[in-house]
Amino acid sequence: MDFFSDRFAYPVCGMYSLGHFIFVLIIGILIVLGVNLSKNLTKEGLRKQTLIIMIILWALEIFKIGFNHLKGYFGWDNWVPLAFCSLLLYAGWLSLSKNEVIHKMGVTWIIVGGLIGGASYLLYPSTSLTEVQAFHFLAFHGMGYHGTMVYLGILYFIHGDVEISVKNFKYYFLFLFVVFPIVIALDYIFGVNLMFFRDAYNLHDFVKAVNAWNQPIYTCIVVLFYLVLPYFLIYGIDKVGDFIHKKKENTLFTETEVKE
Repeated sequence: MDFFSDRFAYPVCGMYSLGHFIFVLIIGILIVLGVNLSKNLTKEGLRKQTLIIMIILWALEIFKIGFNHLKGYFGWDNWVPLAFCSLLLYAGWLSLSKNEVIHKMGVTWIIVGGLIGGASYLLYPSTSLTEVQAFHFLAFHGMGYHGTMVYLGILYFIHGDVEISVKNFKYYFLFLFVVFPIVIALDYIFGVNLMFFRDAYNLHDFVKAVNAWNQPIYTCIVVLFYLVLPYFLIYGIDKVGDFIHKKKENTLFTETEVKE
């Protein structure tokens, strides 16, 4: 098979196929190994690792855009990196800023967007794996990119200096508040579908029904979804984790007292 063939030139990999399962398994193993190897990572080490990853991701993104153009895919969706998950390409640089506000805008998105967006794609790769075979540049790029999102999200969640709290929600909100008007304008002016703001594409049938019923309302729902749900889902998971950890500590403390 041609690693750089046209889309649909061969039978596609497809979602929940053997190829998809192998991708997720390998990426999962690499993430676990990477996180374990980075368990003693310092703040400066995290900055350096982020810088290297950003350079690699941008190089691959530019290569992907060139590939799409050579294959005749000239639509905005194929050369403008403004999908929700593509925001890592900008958030990564923001996280390296010395300015506190800009830094926190980047870090909050890396944690929230990285973990939720990356994991969602790995489990439901509705674009690349539905268009090309498993052994294809776009399949490797799509799955590898989103695996990197999860990896970075975990690193910043563990080693970063920004907590996912109600107080810090404003930084995540501010980042998307700057980006969303640009994306929505491009979608409605040029008839594209960046971030699925105009069309539900391969999303759930219920979402498609809302989209067909009233497009502006559908857009508002998608905006609210991106703005609120991912952040407070991570916030909730963090709080549940803290509760379980404290409960275990209290149990161990009680058992120690009884033994004494």
